Amino acid sequence: MNPLPQYIDERLSIYNKLKAEHDGLLAEKAAKDSKPIKITLPDGKVVDGESWKTTPYQVACGI
Repeated sequence: MNPLPQYIDERLSIYNKLKAEHDGLLAEKAAKDSKPIKITLPDGKVVDGESWKTTPYQVACGI
């Protein structure tokens, strides 16, 4: 389909607006409420992390 239907642009615009709002809220929460945490893996290993910042991917990369 070329050009894309009008509703695609409208939905993409709404998505981008909502994503920007959500990203802003998460950044604010991370800046305000972030603190050191301990993450216990299934094998019993304990990994250091930071609340609202450390992702499961980051933990997996450190294994």
